[in-house]
Amino acid sequence: MRHSLGQSGAGFIETVTAAGPYLNFRLNERRMLAEVITSVAEQGSMFGHSPQLLDSLVLLEFSSPNIAKPFHMGHLRSTIIGNILSNLYRSQGHQVLNINYLGDWGTQYGILALGFEHFGCREKLQEDPIRHLFQVYVASQAQVAKCPDFAAQARRYFSTMERVAALLADRCGVSVDAWDPDASDLAATLRQAAAEGEHLTEADLADGLRALRLWQLFRSQSIVSYERVYGDLGVSFHSYEGESQSQAVVPRVLEHFQQQGLLRESDGALVVDVPPAKNSHPGPDGADPPPQVAVLQKADGASIYLSRDLATIMRRYASHTFDRLVYVAGSEQELHFQQLFQLAGLLPGLPSDLPSRLEHISFGRVAGMSTREGTAVFLEDVLAEARRQCLAREEWGSRGPPDAATVAMLGLSSVVVADLTSRRIKNYNFCWAKATDPKGDTGMLLQYTHARLCGIERTNTNLLESGAFSPGQDLGQYRLPDDVEVPECAVQLAMEVSRFPEVLRMSLASSEPSILVQYLLGLCRCIGTAHQELKVKDAPAAEAQWRFDLFRASRATLSNGILLLGLTPVERV
Repeated sequence: MRHSLGQSGAGFIETVTAAGPYLNFRLNERRMLAEVITSVAEQGSMFGHSPQLLDSLVLLEFSSPNIAKPFHMGHLRSTIIGNILSNLYRSQGHQVLNINYLGDWGTQYGILALGFEHFGCREKLQEDPIRHLFQVYVASQAQVAKCPDFAAQARRYFSTMERVAALLADRCGVSVDAWDPDASDLAATLRQAAAEGEHLTEADLADGLRALRLWQLFRSQSIVSYERVYGDLGVSFHSYEGESQSQAVVPRVLEHFQQQGLLRESDGALVVDVPPAKNSHPGPDGADPPPQVAVLQKADGASIYLSRDLATIMRRYASHTFDRLVYVAGSEQELHFQQLFQLAGLLPGLPSDLPSRLEHISFGRVAGMSTREGTAVFLEDVLAEARRQCLAREEWGSRGPPDAATVAMLGLSSVVVADLTSRRIKNYNFCWAKATDPKGDTGMLLQYTHARLCGIERTNTNLLESGAFSPGQDLGQYRLPDDVEVPECAVQLAMEVSRFPEVLRMSLASSEPSILVQYLLGLCRCIGTAHQELKVKDAPAAEAQWRFDLFRASRATLSNGILLLGLTPVERV
């Protein structure tokens, strides 16, 4: 056993001894430290990443706010988790497309558009689109509550708009997001189509076109505003999609289910029976549970979320032929995704294993996210509060706080790490004091630790030129001196660094960012212990060099992990 491990373990195992039914292994600590240090030095920013590019395309849908509704903590959680999963997929060699699927269609839009004609202001829309549209939506909902005619008018408004949008797609081959409202030839084609029996009057057509113009304005202004916020978060998307882009495909979905004999009418609506999932629990008598009824079209002819999501799957597979389609959304949507995945397996022109390619990454709710002004509903308010909380920390002392960019990153780090210290499915209560405590398990701890390690490098620049991380170093010849005593804290830190690649694989395999976060917090604790015991400055040269190299490897690992969280490592605090 000793001989075998001595070869396959590359000399890491120094001794193997038997103790009753157990085997005790003793590491060659100097060899292990040298191997960990050189591995990080050789791979640098790619340490932990898979060197192999996989032939696998993952579509990752996350964030997905609704136009005119606040960017709430559910959207923030989806954004944080989705961004980290995207980074993890890439780190392991997958090709990833980040998709932001906007809630830009549906009856709620009819309420918004009609409300804007009563309560909206184009100047305010230009200044702050999301906040003003939310104000209009709140006023519109209040009008709906006290005036049934307003609600009915809003439903007709959207139904008419959707019918005109369908005409644009069918007769003009133009999707609503690419429609030019000033194109006179399109308007003429639409008028002719309406006159040929599309059950649209001139007034209906005018109302629908006016609604679509407003829709384009709301959508474009909202995306500009969202992109500014995503920039503050360090998040980017390959495309902004929307339910609007799929509404033209919905008739194909309904036609298919009709041809298969699966679609039926119920109180004027079109519904389909969703077969039980393969992993469904049997009923009390041991029989399969009854099918669930899912609505695909409302009684007024308007499409709904489920039918548009089915159409979106067809559209996405036709354009991307994805290997996986991952949705990052709250646990309250569990039933929706169960029905979506079951019905997706019945769609035409898609692979038979399609349901197995679809995955819902769910997460719990968060409470307690508030600002001085009250409950925070806009992400800008949350980030501003995070900056204020960081500035209010007492430990700045006479030095004063760091620069604005560093404060912003410390605040964002606090929010991100607080969101992911526990498993994503758990509900939790957010606490500003706890989230911004640099001595707790927080984003502040990650950033403070990274800055402290950068400080070691700044005060020992001479060691950069002679160790494992020096330019031109022959890493194959890197060794710790034989007479060096390696303290236990150094062994523990090196072993913790060596775990990083496996942690990334585990975190991705379970779609659980908290595994990575907990690892990084544990790494910081190991670094803190080692920092107290392993002095670099003024230590003997042989001791100082390997200690410096170990801290440099630890910083590189921590930096890689912080970047995977979608954050920028801070170098000075």
